[in-house]
Amino acid sequence: MRKNEVRVGVSEKFKITTTDSNHDLPIAERIFETENVDAVMAPNQVWAGDITYIATEEGWLFLAIFLDLFTRKVVGFLR
Repeated sequence: MRKNEVRVGVSEKFKITTTDSNHDLPIAERIFETENVDAVMAPNQVWAGDITYIATEEGWLFLAIFLDLFTRKVVGFLR
């Protein structure tokens, strides 16, 4: 890069922000403990999901995924 006088464009460092758990708002009960996944005896009994944001050239992409805990396969996703 130095030989060809190529420079990297510097941008601001991406800062990850998470939810502030220190609040007095009601918290929903856990109806299933993922630590006890051995209790799932058949497919389609328990699905688990999560969301994430992915940075793209066009902007932020929202991705939600749902897994069957028995088969460990993706049963659905939204983007």
